Amino acid sequence: MFMAITLCIACKSDPEKKESTTSTPIQPDYIAYQSHISKAEKHILDSIYVDALKEYDTAFTLVDKPLAKHCFTAMQVSATVDSLDHFKKYSLKGMRRGLLPQYFKEDSLLNGYLKQKELYPFIDENFESSNKIYEESINTFLKDTILKLSRLDDKWKVHYRDSLAHVDPDNNLKYKTTYDSIVSSIVENQLIPVIEEYGYPGERQIGFENVGPRNDPFRRAFAQNRAKLILLHYYSLPKACKYNDLFLSEVKKGNMNPNHYASIIDFQAKYGKDTYCQIQHYNEWHATKDSTQFTAINKRRKTLGLRPFQERLQKNKRGQKACKEIKEGNFEHIKLFYWCG
Repeated sequence: MFMAITLCIACKSDPEKKESTTSTPIQPDYIAYQSHISKAEKHILDSIYVDALKEYDTAFTLVDKPLAKHCFTAMQVSATVDSLDHFKKYSLKGMRRGLLPQYFKEDSLLNGYLKQKELYPFIDENFESSNKIYEESINTFLKDTILKLSRLDDKWKVHYRDSLAHVDPDNNLKYKTTYDSIVSSIVENQLIPVIEEYGYPGERQIGFENVGPRNDPFRRAFAQNRAKLILLHYYSLPKACKYNDLFLSEVKKGNMNPNHYASIIDFQAKYGKDTYCQIQHYNEWHATKDSTQFTAINKRRKTLGLRPFQERLQKNKRGQKACKEIKEGNFEHIKLFYWCG
């Protein structure tokens, strides 16, 4: 009897433990995960928070490593609709994906709810064990490798494209070409072999970074963009599309964010179309204004779990509105990590 009672208490002490033993998928479906996240964000745009919460609930049952920013937003939605059980569950998921208590304290919406419900002891009790799970999930070799490649790319980009090309504009093409040869070597001789052997170094492999303006939690984003930025630099001049099958396979494995894939393809469509291969837009980064392509573009986006590209404009307007309200003293905003909003 004593052992039975002890087991029950242990189960109650961790709201996510029961779920993790019964609903963890055998084969995570990352496209379906993104689809439900996209629907949740659409509901947030429309201020239908209960439906958004349902979509987050479904999404988080499909994969064992949700992205940190999605956990953060799901916590905010839970607080908004005052669902304590969901809030606890998503806070655990978030900390197990690398979120720190200080991020909660710096957010007016989360901090207010944590104080109102007296939940900071719950956060403190679970942070160390949760963060350990996150740390143990990091491929340190892959993280160190992409950090070195990113710094190397950034060094020569600043040297040639951001500095010399502006100081000596008459030789702009020469500097761009020189930098292109460097980033091409980084991608083709180092990054691609690493991806082929270890997988794309995205957030689920190497964790996220706290990016955005310093000392400004309202513009903070939880992201892992290092490999993406190298590839965007690489595709800023015409290139062959021989790596796209590899990238798509990494999306399906959950290593590459679908938004990153769509952005990379958009760079190819803008700078390399009709030169090496036929590539069609996703309108995630560089967008075509050809309205005859819009239906096909949104069909392509749907295959990645992304919503129609027109919703990006809604996010943009929502973010601009949030920026204005923050300046006026209203700091409580559910973050879609698009501008201030």
